[in-house]
Amino acid sequence: GEIASKNANKEFIGINLVSNEARIRSSFFSGASGAYRPITFYTSDAERLRITSGGNIGINETSPLARLHVKVADSSASAYTHTALVVEDSDHTYIDIMSGTTGSGGINFGDSGAIQRGVVEYNHNSDFMRFITASGERLRITAGGDVGINCTPTEKFHINGGDGVKIKLDCPNDYSNSSSIIMARERGEI
Repeated sequence: GEIASKNANKEFIGINLVSNEARIRSSFFSGASGAYRPITFYTSDAERLRITSGGNIGINETSPLARLHVKVADSSASAYTHTALVVEDSDHTYIDIMSGTTGSGGINFGDSGAIQRGVVEYNHNSDFMRFITASGERLRITAGGDVGINCTPTEKFHINGGDGVKIKLDCPNDYSNSSSIIMARERGEI
């Protein structure tokens, strides 16, 4: 079946019931601009959601900058060309990843070779954050603030370099002082 509304130009919006799904369709075409019009959803006389003719979705945004654009307030910022998700506010903006107290939350960076090629993860059970690159853990920060590179730290700063550890400090050519590492105790001993 179909529920539809058509005008003299044969433009319509309708709900089609096809097999096991319901489809909301729009074919409103603006002759002056030569473009299809978006589908918009309103509550309390204000637009809340828009689906553009190109398939971008804007929540509280009439000109979505990405495939999904969620807006609290206007930041006047632009989106990167390859952005799929924009979360925008005029002040502070956060994305909350909420997990159980014994679980983990994170962001996976995957490709055709591995779904976790890179990861930023927070483990709630043990209260640590870790960073994975090339499918291996490279950095961990514990609940006590200890930092481990290629290891789980047992000291404030712990590096596991395998065959050896090299630390390199580069100084720009125009800087007159040399690079240095200073190790000091409370009384100033080194």
